[in-house]
Amino acid sequence: LVRKHPPEKDPEKFKTIRAAYETLSDPAARQSYDAMSSYGEELTELFNQAMLRVSAEDWDGAVGPLKRLLVLDPNAHAARNQLGLCFAFQERFDDAQKVFQTLTKKQPDVGLYWINLGHVLIEHAKSVAEGSPSRAASLMETARIHLKCAVELESFNASPYLAIAESYMELERY
Repeated sequence: LVRKHPPEKDPEKFKTIRAAYETLSDPAARQSYDAMSSYGEELTELFNQAMLRVSAEDWDGAVGPLKRLLVLDPNAHAARNQLGLCFAFQERFDDAQKVFQTLTKKQPDVGLYWINLGHVLIEHAKSVAEGSPSRAASLMETARIHLKCAVELESFNASPYLAIAESYMELERY
């Protein structure tokens, strides 16, 4: 098809062919494409259901559709991010941490996932601070490590800087 539609003669068709090639040659993109081809309407409906529940702050109700969506398309990173946020709002910090660790492993160049992981660790540290100060300090240190990854990716974004400051303030390390 590239010979039939070279970029200099048919740039729009060439772009379409190139996009198709890139999708087919990337295993994750191909898997998502296949999932969308097979379950497109169901994936859209599950995501919409979850977002309605999220907007109503029904975190537990959003978890089911998000998990089902991820079974059908394991590479739906936006859905996985929402799942992690739902767990965080439910104070299921270990579950949220696992979700964001998966995202940062699969997409290490997305600052948002590092920021969310850092925030979850900070909130987890706050929740255990009274009963286990050493555990809280360890969680805060881990949060700072992840937030620094976000700073490297998005130095223009104030959110990780503020979260790092918060992690020190919580430990009264002004």
